[in-house]
Amino acid sequence: MPLLCCVVLSEYEWREPLAAGLGAEEILALVLKADARPQADLRETIRLTTLAGTESVVSFGRRSSVTVGRTATGRGEVMRNMQVVEFGTQVKLTAVPQDQRVRLTLHFESSRQLPATADDSPPDISTTEVSTTLTLDPGKPALVSSFGGNRSSVLVVMVKPQP
Repeated sequence: MPLLCCVVLSEYEWREPLAAGLGAEEILALVLKADARPQADLRETIRLTTLAGTESVVSFGRRSSVTVGRTATGRGEVMRNMQVVEFGTQVKLTAVPQDQRVRLTLHFESSRQLPATADDSPPDISTTEVSTTLTLDPGKPALVSSFGGNRSSVLVVMVKPQP
């Protein structure tokens, strides 16, 4: 097994809930099916090349000023109360070769601002956090997690050994 691995992590959001009875292989098949993609939005793809056996971290995000309320002044004016909020994604992982497979220890955190509902309301924030250890076949995608609700979220990972 090579010393370098490229780990590809993709998060998809389905516009409609995925059926509760679907298994991991069925969900993965939907993600990989080209004509199913119009039903899903690719939120992000992260590619991180790592040295086998060492922890690698990638973090990116942004800061946004958001309205968290209003204050009436003594002169009849209304002032907006602002606060800086951070949104983004962080991935920590360690890939360890095991025979012809790879053991991947993965921690994924993500937060996103949801569409605003009113000018003076604090934004709703969607957060996802996953910590897991998987044994993967190189080059074969695997389902890390899926979350169902009004909009289903699916996290898929693939490890590609580098020459």
